[in-house]
Amino acid sequence: MRSLFIAFLSGLSVLFIACEKDNATSTSATSPEAEYIETAEQQLAEIERLVFQDNFAGERKVVDLPAGSINGLQAAIDEAGPNGIVNVKSGLHVEETTVNVNFTVRIIGEEGAVIESKYPGMLEYPIEVNPAIRIENGNFVHVSNIQFVPGTESGVGNVGILVYNADYAYIKDNDFQGYQMAVIVDDSDFAFIQDNTAEGPFSEGYVFPLSIGITNLGDAHARTKNNSVTDFATGYFASGNNGIFSRNTAEGGQTGFFFCTGGGLVLPDGTPISASEAANDWVSIFNLAKNTGIGHLIIDGVNNCKIISNSAENCSVYDVEFVGPTLRFGTPEPLPTTFENLFIDGASTDIEVKDCGVDNVIVGGRLVDLAEDPCI
Repeated sequence: MRSLFIAFLSGLSVLFIACEKDNATSTSATSPEAEYIETAEQQLAEIERLVFQDNFAGERKVVDLPAGSINGLQAAIDEAGPNGIVNVKSGLHVEETTVNVNFTVRIIGEEGAVIESKYPGMLEYPIEVNPAIRIENGNFVHVSNIQFVPGTESGVGNVGILVYNADYAYIKDNDFQGYQMAVIVDDSDFAFIQDNTAEGPFSEGYVFPLSIGITNLGDAHARTKNNSVTDFATGYFASGNNGIFSRNTAEGGQTGFFFCTGGGLVLPDGTPISASEAANDWVSIFNLAKNTGIGHLIIDGVNNCKIISNSAENCSVYDVEFVGPTLRFGTPEPLPTTFENLFIDGASTDIEVKDCGVDNVIVGGRLVDLAEDPCI
């Protein structure tokens, strides 16, 4: 099964990812994880406070978007103005083009609020990003409690929300159904993606990199907490620095959590959306990958990340893989090795780890025997 899956991956031509291995035996946990977990929890508590600190002390203008609206959200946002609130009323709202958000505003759905967008999913690469909502150059934007659905002939939509050059975005309690990418964050610091659900189109042929649930690209201090995604080729994608994954779930697809350098996306004007650095100094705690190929994949020069107390259930290839130099994605030159990462298995889990990286520290878990299963 593993060889079939790896052969399938090697047939993909992609800009994403890599890593290499030492033969150290697994050791029992000593407890450096407590400090990392405590620090991450403190930073998550802090971001919940910071996303509301937009320094506005006046009265916020409130605008209601009535049920049955067609292309009405843009006008409602513009009417609410900077620091305003748009209440998206319960019912269906059709948006035929991207809604652009360029200043601080809160877009809050009533229970049962649904936004239907018209841009279809793309099966060619690179992927042109045409989101339902594009947040750009506006900090402290909130989007919450809205279901996003595609109104396309195929039933697959392009992108739910793009956060682009906009700090302290707060994307919470939304549901994304049928988008090839639910949320993309690029060049935006301190984005907080929390309590969202999403179902993707992997089972309809949108293999990696054509469907990813939540994507963090060229950003710093991303915070992704307590989300649940199913049926994406990759559940969560991480690049950039100092991010946190906490208590997220990914079910189905090829990989649950993918740490890497990202690229291969473009805006409609041709501007590339890509990361300038591999994931580094990320902390990933208490996340679950279920019914995937590889649960937690660390590749393409990823370094100094802490993968601690995560879980993997029924992963057909590996629970965790730190990849060495590799050509498995069809790149002309080998992708660089991962190095100096820390993996600590939780006390209640028993994770299988394949380590092909350099100077990674593996505490706990069951190491794959590289003599029987060599690095590729």
